[in-house]
Amino acid sequence: MNVNDITAKVVFESRIDMEVLLSMIVLNDWNRFGGHVDLDRDNYEEDYLKLISEMQCSISKYMCQEMESFFSDLEVSRALVGFLFKEGYAGSFLGVLKKIEALDEAVMLSYIVESFLYSNLTNEKQSLDIHKNRKDICFLLSAVRDAEVSNKELKERIIDLLTNHAETKARFLLMLKSFYENVFMPVEEIVLASLTVSADKYKKYLETEPEEFVENFFKIKPDFILRDINIHISYFMDIAVFGSEAGGWEKALYVIGVNADKHLELVNQMRKDNVQKLFKLLSDKIRLDIIEALGERPWYNQELAKKVKVTPSTIFHHIGLMVELDLIHTERHDHRVYFILKKDRLRELMLLSTNIILGE
Repeated sequence: MNVNDITAKVVFESRIDMEVLLSMIVLNDWNRFGGHVDLDRDNYEEDYLKLISEMQCSISKYMCQEMESFFSDLEVSRALVGFLFKEGYAGSFLGVLKKIEALDEAVMLSYIVESFLYSNLTNEKQSLDIHKNRKDICFLLSAVRDAEVSNKELKERIIDLLTNHAETKARFLLMLKSFYENVFMPVEEIVLASLTVSADKYKKYLETEPEEFVENFFKIKPDFILRDINIHISYFMDIAVFGSEAGGWEKALYVIGVNADKHLELVNQMRKDNVQKLFKLLSDKIRLDIIEALGERPWYNQELAKKVKVTPSTIFHHIGLMVELDLIHTERHDHRVYFILKKDRLRELMLLSTNIILGE
């Protein structure tokens, strides 16, 4: 299947129910990692940070606790995104809430079980079995209890959610309704305006540069390319890209942030800059001698200077470029600072250089 066959299966959309849930996941992460918006500030535009900050101020302590309960694990968060993607859309957000309320609570929880098993057991058959038994709470409980997984804590949490399935659904619906009315509605117009512009931007990107679009945003797998692809453009994911391709789904879901293209462009430029720095590093005989010596063992400054027959100050000068590329870390022993070569990082940069030069 060629790129044109894949792009023909793509549908762009910006659903309000998905964006409400994604905003909750993002805000929960901001709260967990410091409780403010100073983290990774350079990656985000000021308007975005301001809006996130305003929304944080509207979240009650109780809602924070509920968001932490539902969204502290990536697998559960993605499962709930998949649940809304498959079961939620009904026009208005209040219509979505009514639709979810009418569903059997086992249906919602089946997506969590499916994601848990799919991620931890890598067993497509079990995922398909869940797909066929979404309303059977006993089957879901048995599947989780029988699963041999390393993440025992998450397993127990999911068992608790299943055991108290009616309460879990009621809590989830109350959290969604309260968050939408008190936190999301005041910024809804701003978000929707941004999504409209960004959807047009990505549609044009796909039409004009289909191969580049597929390479940047899709993880192509044989079973995946046979399915239709729904792309949700997200204001709150901003620079992120992630996909849900669980077994049994007739459609694959991808979420692309409104500024993901700019972030990818920046990352690609940083990679090219690192390759240029690597070539500069390797173009000098003294630096090659330093790398060769450090490939054998750690050295401190004075003995390394003797080894390559230069002054200690010259060693510091050349080590500086290696530090810029994250090729060196240091350890102190017996009042001496030893330089240690990060061999895996050097291999990574060499492979990156090859891929960029060959266009792979």
